[in-house]
Amino acid sequence: MPNNRRTIEALAKQLNDETDDLRAALTAHKRAVARFARLVRDGTLGVEALARADAALHREQVVACLDEFEHTRHELRLAIFGLCVDQGEGLSTVGRQLGISRQLASRLAAEASDKGYVG
Repeated sequence: MPNNRRTIEALAKQLNDETDDLRAALTAHKRAVARFARLVRDGTLGVEALARADAALHREQVVACLDEFEHTRHELRLAIFGLCVDQGEGLSTVGRQLGISRQLASRLAAEASDKGYVG
C-alpha cells in the first residue's frame, strides 16, 4: 500500500504538469484558430492562412499533450483502484466514487491487477 501511495503522488504530480502543458497547447491553438479566422476574413486564401497560422504545428502539439494526459490519467485511475482494493473496498464503491460503470470498474480493476497495482 505505501508503494501505491507514492505511485499515486507521483502520477498526480505528473498529471498536474501535463494539465498545465495541455492548457498551454490549447491556448496556443486558440490563438492560431483566431489568427486563421482573421486571415480568412481579410481575404487570405485558406491554404495560405493555414500556413501563416501554423495550424499543423498547433494540432500536433494538442494531440501529443492530449495523448500524454490521457495515458497518465488512466495510470492514475489504475493506481487508485489498486489502493482502494488493497484497502478492502469493493469495485462498485470505487467505481461509483469515480463516476464510472460497474463494467468499466471491473475492467480497470483487472488491468490494475495485471499491472501490479493490486497487492
